[in-house]
Amino acid sequence: VDVLPVLPWPVVFVSVYLWAVQTVVKLVVSARNPEGNRGSLIVKFIVYSLLAIFLGTTLGLLLARLEGAGVAAAVIFIPSFIVLSLLCCCTSCCLPFVIFADSAPEAGKKKKGGRTAGIIPPGMRVTLRPST
Repeated sequence: VDVLPVLPWPVVFVSVYLWAVQTVVKLVVSARNPEGNRGSLIVKFIVYSLLAIFLGTTLGLLLARLEGAGVAAAVIFIPSFIVLSLLCCCTSCCLPFVIFADSAPEAGKKKKGGRTAGIIPPGMRVTLRPST
């Protein structure tokens, strides 16, 4: 077989379209659930909307480039790299501190055995005195 079947580029990304539809259906089903938390649903909707705008724009520009339009590769990939690097920076640098601060006990609170738990206030920390 010397001839390979040629598909248009939008058909290649059908799995991405199906994933997007599946996620929208999940959001709609969870919105109809009266027992669900409305606050987390709103956050999920906002995050999904931003993700859909970002991926939709990138995928649309990529498809235009693959179909032969005069879109430069830098126009497609540089914004993607900027957004992904900011996302990586925020999740790897800031998010652990937010999680730690939320789950840490109150500063100076006594634990069993008389030891303090959590972050020690600066006035109560052990410091090294310089030798004279």
